[in-house]
Amino acid sequence: MKNLSLALNGVLALAVAVLYYLHFSSSPKPSAQQTAVKEEAPAIAVADTLSADREDQAEGGDEEQPTKKPAMPAIPGLNVAYINLDELTKKYEFYQKSIKSLEAQLKSKEKEYKDREKKFYEDVQKYQQMAASLTDNHKQSKEADLMQEEQELMKLREKLQGDLANQEMQFQQDFLKNLDDYLGNLGRSKKYSYIFTYTKGGPASLVYATDSLDITTEVVNGLNAKYRGGK
Repeated sequence: MKNLSLALNGVLALAVAVLYYLHFSSSPKPSAQQTAVKEEAPAIAVADTLSADREDQAEGGDEEQPTKKPAMPAIPGLNVAYINLDELTKKYEFYQKSIKSLEAQLKSKEKEYKDREKKFYEDVQKYQQMAASLTDNHKQSKEADLMQEEQELMKLREKLQGDLANQEMQFQQDFLKNLDDYLGNLGRSKKYSYIFTYTKGGPASLVYATDSLDITTEVVNGLNAKYRGGK
């Protein structure tokens, strides 16, 4: 049993990545000296089919019958299956439950960041309104506090991004392991040679191949022998 294709991993990443396009992944926030507060942008936004071509040949006589091109010969012992990945992710309960959990955590972390961001902007505005009446020492102290608050806000953004990235990675690892383990057992019991996944309009990805078809060692040994002999 071989590990699931990296291509499948990429497909799954795309399916989940939209959850992690966060408002707080944008450019750094304005410092205390900036007077304009930017309006916040809203957060978050084949298997190949084989057919035998038929070609009529009607050259001349009325009695001639149409002939067919020879069909593709079957490969003895080859047993191939496929999985519709769209249907799988739509109906697999673990996948759907995990996606909903990630969405809920995203909303929670997004709110946490927005609340802190809002407070920072309010503090900046208050300082700007009263700056003219403050002494130089008081200004320096207040600006230092605001700079510290801004740094903490940036650290929070990085932490929340890291938390979400780790949760996404764990979800992908769990999903792929579940699929890999199940297809390994299924492939052996059904004697499949290959199992592919596909999405409509997308390429097929090999997710299972029987060990008897693995020629990696043979190829590596042959390439190394040729390389050493060519020196």
